[in-house]
Amino acid sequence: MAVNVNSTQTGSEKYLRRDAILGAGKSLDLVSMCCWWRTSVTPLWSWAAILDISNGSDNDFLIELKNATSGMEFWHSPVTGGTLLYDSATGMSANTWYFSGFTRRQSDNSSKAYIGTEGATPTEYSMTGSGTLSASPSPPDQNLMIGWDPWNEDFAGDIAHVRVWEAFLSGAEMQAEAKSAQAVRRANLAGEYRFTSGNLTLDSSGNGRTLTAYNSPTWVADPIIRVAQPPFRRSPNRLWTR
Repeated sequence: MAVNVNSTQTGSEKYLRRDAILGAGKSLDLVSMCCWWRTSVTPLWSWAAILDISNGSDNDFLIELKNATSGMEFWHSPVTGGTLLYDSATGMSANTWYFSGFTRRQSDNSSKAYIGTEGATPTEYSMTGSGTLSASPSPPDQNLMIGWDPWNEDFAGDIAHVRVWEAFLSGAEMQAEAKSAQAVRRANLAGEYRFTSGNLTLDSSGNGRTLTAYNSPTWVADPIIRVAQPPFRRSPNRLWTR
């Protein structure tokens, strides 16, 4: 299922939030997140936050749509000695479901971005720019925002299958997540949000990290998660099998 967070920039923005998504006092030194999303309109601001984990000041882990035609940005903070991010050069199409994933491991300066479409394997991208990942402060706690960030960079559209881990997912793991309607990696799963009809705030990770909904976001149909099937083959008894 998916949630519609079609914001209006009027002070009545629709979004969901979970404080201390990684647990009390945890930093952003080791984290991964992913989701599916689509938009039908040009974002009303220059930036539109899809998923953000932040303490609201000097710490940020953000997937955002730059605008409806110029692509996406995957943003880190803090970074020492410059800026470390990934800007997609490919424009995103309206009314199209996209998979986006983001990973961060401060200990060895590792970070990857992932972008894909329905039925396709997500492409892996490396960060660009100068600088290295800095240890993030802890506390304050790191808070998850879905469709919004503390700088009012609101997203207008639908978001589905949100997952957050206190772990660094490999490329193979992130690609597997894109093909599943439920979290594949259960180890170190901090929060999983399937946005089931009638219960948009439920955490399916087992950690009880329920979301808080602001200004009544609504349920909508989600993307079709297509998992490749082996071809049909004819067996000796002339029956078609997989």
